[in-house]
Amino acid sequence: MKTKLFSFFILSTLLIAGCGPKKTPEPTISAEQIQQWAAQTVNAIVAQEKPATTQIAVIPQATPTSQIISIPPTLPPQPPTAVPTIPQTNPGAGAPAAPIQRACDQFGFVSDVTVPDKTAMQPNQGFQKIWRIQNTGSCTWTPAYQFVFYSGDQMSAPGAVQIPSTVAPGQTVDIAVDMKAPNANGEFQGNWLMRNASGAIFGTSAATTPIWVKIKVSGAAANAPANTPVPGASGSTCTILSISPNGSESFGPNSKLTFSVSVRNDSAVTWDTANYDIAFIDGNNMLENKNITAQDIPYNIPPGQTLNVSFGGISPNTNGLFPMTWGVVQNNVINCQFTFRVNVP
Repeated sequence: MKTKLFSFFILSTLLIAGCGPKKTPEPTISAEQIQQWAAQTVNAIVAQEKPATTQIAVIPQATPTSQIISIPPTLPPQPPTAVPTIPQTNPGAGAPAAPIQRACDQFGFVSDVTVPDKTAMQPNQGFQKIWRIQNTGSCTWTPAYQFVFYSGDQMSAPGAVQIPSTVAPGQTVDIAVDMKAPNANGEFQGNWLMRNASGAIFGTSAATTPIWVKIKVSGAAANAPANTPVPGASGSTCTILSISPNGSESFGPNSKLTFSVSVRNDSAVTWDTANYDIAFIDGNNMLENKNITAQDIPYNIPPGQTLNVSFGGISPNTNGLFPMTWGVVQNNVINCQFTFRVNVP
């Protein structure tokens, strides 16, 4: 390659020199100078043919993080998912109210037609108490239903009176009971309930919530004996001759005591052991054996004869005056009842 280039250079120089016009002879260039020029030219051409070495600065890569980002593939648009409709509960916005369940047998107090609470009475004064009540249950009252004495002071009233007429649910009826004020000063209250044809007793809103008669007696002799029998004072068919404790004596908490009562049969029939029981009626059961709530009378009691009964008991462990009412009962009919009173000061 060098030889060819050198020959080409010599030939070109000679042609240029021979073709031009005659000029004044230039200074003679020596053969060594020409060779030097030719060598420089060749070196320049060779240098142009060699690729230049390019220094590329290597920039260090940033250390990749350990987090891998996953790009999900593009999915075609999906139809919107239906959201179920949840019904809104709004009790006050027209929602039907749940029906009220009424008891079959239930009554409500309407008014005191006669003898309002704490009416003043003379000792042994006779009066007629009249209540107006309403059948608030769902069952019709028939004449087999009775208005019955429940607890407190019976005030010479009968143990039960029949309903005067059929009373449908929602109707009212007037109940009249003849009574007599006790022969003692003070306030007296008798509580009354209803009894259905099956013998079950019932009251107002609660199962055995009674209505009552309440009077205030004044004018009795101050020196009258405390245990003077008052015919019918605590039962329509009996007379309470004695009862203890009657509230006049005091007992300590959890003290042992004896409940005793003497009652005379003022009815026209014999209280026999097969049909008559001594039964717990109301108040605080203070017997030593509280499982005893009824038992047969111990012997037959003909009219005019006396029944004597005693029970072992324990006074309550708190302070107060505690009543306990028992009675002579025949087929759920209270024929005579008596109330013990324990005073724990």
